[in-house]
Amino acid sequence: MEEVKSVGDMLRESGDVFDQRNALYGDNYKRFGPIVDALFPVGVALGGPSDFRRFGVLVQIISKLSRYCANFATGGHDDSLLDLATYSAMLRELDQERAAWLNSEAGPPNPQRGKSARAFDPNFDPDVPF
Repeated sequence: MEEVKSVGDMLRESGDVFDQRNALYGDNYKRFGPIVDALFPVGVALGGPSDFRRFGVLVQIISKLSRYCANFATGGHDDSLLDLATYSAMLRELDQERAAWLNSEAGPPNPQRGKSARAFDPNFDPDVPF
């Protein structure tokens, strides 16, 4: 049986992981806000599950790209490049699904469809783009 770690041990382990990642990437989490602000100078409007999924993947892309850039002088970061390729393909898939939905006979999404409370609706289907 695996030993159950105490909360203190888990927090110390988390601190060790933070120190390791921070040594590699620096304060990448502090650079994220200014980067996104520069990419979206007038803000970004998210209108439902499809937009939240797409933006969530975009956040991962931005994070991986900024991590790579933090290590550019030392040759980059190979894992970040692999992650970027994967997240880019995921975002492309989501964009294609959205475009297909917008071009379908059903037309543009109903703005009420995107309300967060819909996720708690027993009839909610997360595979429907909107």
